Amino acid sequence: MTCWSCQAEVAAGALRCGSCGRVQPPGPPGDPFAALGLPRAFALPPGEPERARGERARLVHPDRFARADPRERRHAAEQAARLNDAFRELADALRRAAALLRLLGHAAPDGREPHDAGLAAFLEEQLELRERLAAARSAGDEGAAAAIGAGARARLAALAGELARLFGSAGGAPGEWALREAARLLSRARYHEALAAEAEARDPARAPGGGP
Repeated sequence: MTCWSCQAEVAAGALRCGSCGRVQPPGPPGDPFAALGLPRAFALPPGEPERARGERARLVHPDRFARADPRERRHAAEQAARLNDAFRELADALRRAAALLRLLGHAAPDGREPHDAGLAAFLEEQLELRERLAAARSAGDEGAAAAIGAGARARLAALAGELARLFGSAGGAPGEWALREAARLLSRARYHEALAAEAEARDPARAPGGGP
């Protein structure tokens, strides 16, 4: 592509023009790995998304372009926002897996994966856990509620480990079976996340001023 200012050739994904230094408009959305200049992989070194965001954000921080012309100020703000969005997506293991599924051309999980033979039993288990959580809250047993939340978080950590195995098992792009299995796990992860958030939320009836 060419720079909007000096018309020099600019590498795809470059934040600024190598010739005139002007901030370039962000490329097409949808690939957080490209936005941060990272390889398209599930296994990233700890802290790598944060490091990449910080390194690239310094080049386009809007404060550095406060006196630039309106077009460049807009590009700087858009690039900074895209870097932040990409970081949030890749810093979380489950969101990173969902992004990989999408980029590899697999349908995003929607909770109705046809290959999940044990879905009925899983949903029944989730219903039972929610009933137990409601009973614990009704009885004022925050310890039991916290234990349910901790169990959900533990299951999410286990799912992240299974996803790492699936995406790395072939030493390259995962096959169709691995992609289907990853989608199945991500579908279930949504239930665990919702349960954990509900269990960890403070009971408004027991907050100061929240009840009689």
